[in-house]
Amino acid sequence: MKPAVQFGIGLVSLGRPWGFRPGDLPGQNEVRELLVTAVSEGVRIFDTAPSYGASEEILGTFLRELSPAVLANLVISTKAGERWDADAQAPVIDHSYDGLRRSIDLSFQRLPVVSVLQVHRPTVQVLRSPEVLRVFEGVRNSGARLVGASVSDLETGQAAAQCEAFDLLQFPYHYGSPHLGDLFGIAARTGLTVWVNRPLGMGRLLYDTAGNAMPDAVGDAYRFVLAKDFRGAVLTGTRSARHLLEDLAAFREAAIHAEFRGSGYVR
Repeated sequence: MKPAVQFGIGLVSLGRPWGFRPGDLPGQNEVRELLVTAVSEGVRIFDTAPSYGASEEILGTFLRELSPAVLANLVISTKAGERWDADAQAPVIDHSYDGLRRSIDLSFQRLPVVSVLQVHRPTVQVLRSPEVLRVFEGVRNSGARLVGASVSDLETGQAAAQCEAFDLLQFPYHYGSPHLGDLFGIAARTGLTVWVNRPLGMGRLLYDTAGNAMPDAVGDAYRFVLAKDFRGAVLTGTRSARHLLEDLAAFREAAIHAEFRGSGYVR
């Protein structure tokens, strides 16, 4: 039987332009509809970061409106190591000890709970820094249940998997860019939870070369990811409640297909 993989939501598009076809930032009502829909539909994983613009603050405001019982069932993830410069409209990487500490302290102010904390966009050299590891080893005392690394290249992913400080590895994977596929096996051998981001290629996989929407592209994308054996989650990145529901339905159908394949039965 294939291991269960959860569906989560990445919240970069709430705080800064993002995606294959970036549009205007969603308004307050659109944001609330998205987050309310996610919680009511059983989505439990919410992934944000300081480099996602105002995303942390927006999510924190919403979470503080929830009952303690509902909040206790959610997994809230954020990161440290990259922040958003609103004036320059660009991310700024800072993996210094003081920079990481300031970022983490600010995240804990913005969010009522942090379940997962990840080092954002590290290099191999960053992961070998005793100061960086000291910061993240100390995070567990602040209440985070899991510590992870969000990476975008194979070498850094391999280095993170070899580091005892981490429980979780996040990386992009989709059929338009499958080059990080080896990280699934590496994570399995080292006991790491895997979070896959950009399963739809930031929306690029939804359109053909002429820019036309392709039927069942969402389902195809999730089936490709779920063909891998891993324990963890797939994070969709959307700002629309309607698109979230479409993604969730496609993911659930793909998960059923993957479960049958893992049982030796293929529909």
